[in-house]
Amino acid sequence: MDPLQIDLIKTVSLEAIKILGPAVVAALTGYWAARLQYVSKLKELERSNEFNARQQLFDYYKNQQAKLAERHKELADGLGQVLAFAAVADDDEKNTKIVKAFMGTVSTYISIVPFDIDMTRRDMKTKGLEATDEYQKLGEYHDSSLNLKSGESFETTQANVYILFEIYSFLERCNQLLLERQMEGLFSKYMKNA
Repeated sequence: MDPLQIDLIKTVSLEAIKILGPAVVAALTGYWAARLQYVSKLKELERSNEFNARQQLFDYYKNQQAKLAERHKELADGLGQVLAFAAVADDDEKNTKIVKAFMGTVSTYISIVPFDIDMTRRDMKTKGLEATDEYQKLGEYHDSSLNLKSGESFETTQANVYILFEIYSFLERCNQLLLERQMEGLFSKYMKNA
């Protein structure tokens, strides 16, 4: 090879290194900076979405608690009214119709209480509460709720209402446990950092 060509190759190589070297370093630096920003933004979104998801679950349990409290109240109010009507019924056709209407309402509760118990047990299991006494007691209530039958007599309906009242009172307690567990999960991560 000619010495002139060798000098030309050296010169071109040095110039290429001078031009491309900083460009390569800048490109790598830009890549790593963009990657770090991406990872940082991704973590920020995960934290934000995690908090929002936990907040949604908390709201769900809060609404569930309100629904259970409303069912509990409806049963208590209805039972009081029916007991009053039954006490003064004396075969009054209007009062008898009211009592029968209430019996229909109790039949509706009898059909939905196993579902309410199953939902609460499922939620308790997902929150790691299956080892609690409440979870076991809910299993017993579930079995007994399946044996409830709509009664033709006022006495059977009255007994069913007392059982339903007890079950819904207990479901409120279990849902309170779920709310407490959800609050712990919602805020414990943030309280550790404070």
